[in-house]
Amino acid sequence: ELGIILMAANMNKLAKMMANLTHIFGWIEKLSRIFQRKWKMRLSLFIGGTYVPASLCCLSMMAIILVVRR
Repeated sequence: ELGIILMAANMNKLAKMMANLTHIFGWIEKLSRIFQRKWKMRLSLFIGGTYVPASLCCLSMMAIILVVRR
């Protein structure tokens, strides 16, 4: 009888561990997807051959426009 109780407790403990691992792996997968999207977006923002991010070019263009306006 004691063996059955201990086995049930171990099975319950194992089930909780598996649930926690599934939860952790779910978060890891979500973070992985977020970084993959950001990496793809960053690659699409690079201007061919110059490796300057488009966001930097936009900032420099805005600075040029502001200087010309003054």
